Amino acid sequence: TVDFRAPYMPENISLSDSEIIRVRSLERAKDFFSDNTLLNYKAARLAVIPLIDSSNFYKQLKQLADGSYFGEVFKAENLGAFEQD
Repeated sequence: TVDFRAPYMPENISLSDSEIIRVRSLERAKDFFSDNTLLNYKAARLAVIPLIDSSNFYKQLKQLADGSYFGEVFKAENLGAFEQD
């Protein structure tokens, strides 16, 4: 589910690339929801922006829900969109 309230819109989120990279490295839903869920959600919102291919987006979301890793689902060339700080 995507939260469209103002604080969660990408234009209102200010996070470092390292925070976005960190959330991309989480391997299990348990990891995403166990620490700082709000920060993880905001980072995830920013992480997917360069990766979204509208023709395959729902298929990719289903792959994630079925247990595939983020880096396996989304195009490798777009994973470099964020550089290490």
